[in-house]
Amino acid sequence: MKIFLNKAFNTIILLLFSISGFAAPGPPPPGIDDPPPLPIDENLVILTLTSLLFGLYTIYKHRLNRKTPI
Repeated sequence: MKIFLNKAFNTIILLLFSISGFAAPGPPPPGIDDPPPLPIDENLVILTLTSLLFGLYTIYKHRLNRKTPI
């Protein structure tokens, strides 16, 4: 009985999600009010340095936790 209820519940959820896909509005027409493109290369140096510092901090914290006696 439990398997039947599980299958019935999954079927109902699957049907509800597929119906909501049909009810969604269509895509907007192309070329109307496109936002201006954003620069991708901005602040890459800061991002790289921040990620390196976070990586070093994580490695240091892991080694410190491993070396401390209980």
